[in-house]
Amino acid sequence: MAEDKTNIHSQDPTITQRFIELYELNRKRILGFILTLVPSWSHAEDIMQETSELMWKQFADTEPITNFAAWGISIARFKILEYRRRNCQEFIQFNDEILLQLAEEALEKEKDVPDYIQALRKCRKKLDKQAQALLELRYEKGIPVKHIGEHVGRTLKSLYRDLARIHAQLHSCVKRTLAEGNKCLVTDKHDLAVDLPGALGEIIPGDDPRAALQYEICLLGLEMLDGVISEERFARLEFLLAVSPERLKFYVEFILMCVGFQSFLEPTFLNKTSLDRKVNAFLSQMPCLEDSSVFLEVVEKDLHDSAVRQGIQDAEARRLELEEARLQNMRTIKPRFGRQELFRGLLRIAAVVLVATAIIWLDRMLYRKEAPEILARLTGVDNSQWAGTPAPLTLGCDLMAGPLELQKGLAEITFANGAKVILEAPTRIYLNKDDELYLEKGKITATASGSAVGFAVNTDNARVVDLGTEFGVSAVTGGATDVQVYRGEVALISDWEKNSFQADDKTSMKLPAGQARRINADHTVVEIKHNELAFVRPEEFSVRQQAQCGDAYARWRTWSYMVRRDPDLVVYYPFEQNLSEPETLYNHAAATSGRLNGAIYSENAPAVSRWVPGRWPDMKKGLHFERDRKQPVIVPADADFCLRGDITIAVWLRCPEMEKIGHIISNRHLREVNYQVAFSRQKNLHFIRYNEASAGNRAYSRELPDLTDEWHLLAFTYNNREVTFYLDGETFQEVPYGFNYSPPVLADLIIGDVEENIAEADILRFNGDMDEIAVFQRILSSEEIRTMYMAGKPD
Repeated sequence: MAEDKTNIHSQDPTITQRFIELYELNRKRILGFILTLVPSWSHAEDIMQETSELMWKQFADTEPITNFAAWGISIARFKILEYRRRNCQEFIQFNDEILLQLAEEALEKEKDVPDYIQALRKCRKKLDKQAQALLELRYEKGIPVKHIGEHVGRTLKSLYRDLARIHAQLHSCVKRTLAEGNKCLVTDKHDLAVDLPGALGEIIPGDDPRAALQYEICLLGLEMLDGVISEERFARLEFLLAVSPERLKFYVEFILMCVGFQSFLEPTFLNKTSLDRKVNAFLSQMPCLEDSSVFLEVVEKDLHDSAVRQGIQDAEARRLELEEARLQNMRTIKPRFGRQELFRGLLRIAAVVLVATAIIWLDRMLYRKEAPEILARLTGVDNSQWAGTPAPLTLGCDLMAGPLELQKGLAEITFANGAKVILEAPTRIYLNKDDELYLEKGKITATASGSAVGFAVNTDNARVVDLGTEFGVSAVTGGATDVQVYRGEVALISDWEKNSFQADDKTSMKLPAGQARRINADHTVVEIKHNELAFVRPEEFSVRQQAQCGDAYARWRTWSYMVRRDPDLVVYYPFEQNLSEPETLYNHAAATSGRLNGAIYSENAPAVSRWVPGRWPDMKKGLHFERDRKQPVIVPADADFCLRGDITIAVWLRCPEMEKIGHIISNRHLREVNYQVAFSRQKNLHFIRYNEASAGNRAYSRELPDLTDEWHLLAFTYNNREVTFYLDGETFQEVPYGFNYSPPVLADLIIGDVEENIAEADILRFNGDMDEIAVFQRILSSEEIRTMYMAGKPD
């Protein structure tokens, strides 16, 4: 069973305290790195939360940590890539080239963050009170610019201009401060003064092109971070960063400035006891803010919105019930600020925010039963379509108790306890707790560890309880339940009934990884074949997300996962090297999985030397064949691949010398040939199938174009009447070729060579590289072969 790191930390207060101290010291450095690469506060905060949770879980096992910030950033980097792939279609993102440059610059700046923030604090004090108030409302109070504008009568555009000018001028001050050893050269407050009521122009006065571009980057950056930037303006920002390393460096420093201003709530990854203590502390401090009386006074006298006023009165009533005496004392505090009209407007906003915050927190703490409890969140989608929801389900939305029905595609939901569940359409589930679900029909894959151990899936006739594992469950309404265990183990209770919360422990059994069971409608349990591809698992789901983002390798892997499940796929060799067994070529067809693997033979050399870069050199492998050396891959004879009916053979290959290509795949014994495909010395393709009576009969294509150096897909289909040759997904030639059906002969499957006792075998060997082979016992359509090529071509 996986260990619960939360329990480990909670049992050792020293570790907890140490983590909190280090996290507090370094969180802005980590968030600064994240925000540099993820163009949105909301998305960056999601990633920061995921990063913090993982850091918290791993902290005890990774001590001593010599550089906490660097460790956190390494985890954040992984989480950023994961988040980008998972959400690539949901928000704008920097292109890969700019992302790489930003990451390098952010890592370079990371060590300077403490000094930068210290200098920023000094420079901020040089701003006038209105500019400081605007920064406080935007960052420390977290009020959106739109809401500030609504309450002070300013347009969104003008406020963004003011903020951009403040950031640009503060940046100049910070640079001078750092250059002078943190002794700020700005002595006149008017050097950084901002006339808030006025409207700024598109550029900073003075016609300094460099300053104007910095101002524009600040303006675009602020719009982007708030999620209000248009695609056209985002494209402009990308252009500015792409053409100048200096501007890219400035943008990273702008992000550090924003992070330096930002305030944070306490971490939410601690255990519940710690969280409750911190929430109570937060509430107890709210009425004691030294300027609260001013905020309340302004609201009571000048705010005329009845709905807001009623909300404030309700909040005040609730707070009075808790701390009436303290609130009365608070009302005696005299105001410290002046009464200028603009600042009074800003104070009104602050009052509304404070009271609204009180309402939210008090509702959560005292009236949480009145609001629906959030049980899970939608964290991944792949062409998802839902039924029966009052509003469309979008990525990131919270999920409450009730039914969920996925009509099309895939979806991932993450429960409050950390368990992740992948749904395959058509599937209908019911959410009722944050640590279990009811599966009425369909297929799900659950992954749980750490605090999620104990997650349960209920069906009409079974209950599957996670013991730190990955497992799949499929169910038919009123019928059987199938369970596949992929990692760890589960507890399987077979007498469970819908709406029942009692079960006989005698029917409980532990099911380890590699095992599978079917629970019939009458609760009897039978063993079934374990199938690694019976469900869409987390790795495949992640690949699908990457494919949606245009990743060519992920596109091929998505197709590869799907084709493996084809019941007519006899053998499938994607040439995925197993480093522990480099001499084996593994078969990944679901119908014959676990067998029909090939032995890689290499004369006078170890098999490992045969592995070479494939279509995606950094991601995929291939096998190299040399005609001058005996180097076949041999799969021992098996009736499953000895075929004389309909057949399709497809292979990806690269050949440096057209005249030396030779035999690709052969399944024959002497003059009894089930099938064989090759290049001939005349630079054409040939397919043969014959027996003793029809020996010598074979089908040839016309001469091929030059195929040297590049990867190409060759495919052959044969129905005992006609051979169709395909090149790179297109029909190359159709050739009549009759064969009277006869039973197949049992023979080895040989890749890259032919039987030794065949005449001229030594000059018929393949010469070049291969990195994928598939054999089907049916005729694939031209559309299917075109799809195969489009999925596998190395863009």
